Amino acid sequence: WACLAAEHFGSEHGRLQCHSLEGQVWEGHARNMSGALQGLWTLAAEGRAANNSQLQLSAYAAVGSLFAEFGLTAARGCRPRPWPRTLTAPFVCPDFDRLCSSWAMPAQIAVQGRARFEMIVTIVAALGLLLALTLLWQLRRCFCRRR
Repeated sequence: WACLAAEHFGSEHGRLQCHSLEGQVWEGHARNMSGALQGLWTLAAEGRAANNSQLQLSAYAAVGSLFAEFGLTAARGCRPRPWPRTLTAPFVCPDFDRLCSSWAMPAQIAVQGRARFEMIVTIVAALGLLLALTLLWQLRRCFCRRR
């Protein structure tokens, strides 16, 4: 319905929904991340040109949501790199290329994205480990004071 409303009535909200749905998958519809991103970036540019910050912000939020969904899906397929490690990221994401293909990701992201994504997964894992160690340290201090 969103795409019909956008087509027939020129609805900005309908266009936003239509482009966002282009990046989703359901029975009979393949995911098209390239089309979704192109449409959402066009909407953001139109919002900027028309000084419509609400449209611009909504389009960028939809782009962020699609990338977050892709990132979480791709991160599920990552695992620690076997020893001995080289100077690359300690995590490897072997399904990244297949996932980019099945999501119809833009070519520039698919080609350059794997090494960057593996580095992001490494950074997030390191931050998570640092947070866990900090929490353990704080718990240790709390329990040691009670004695």
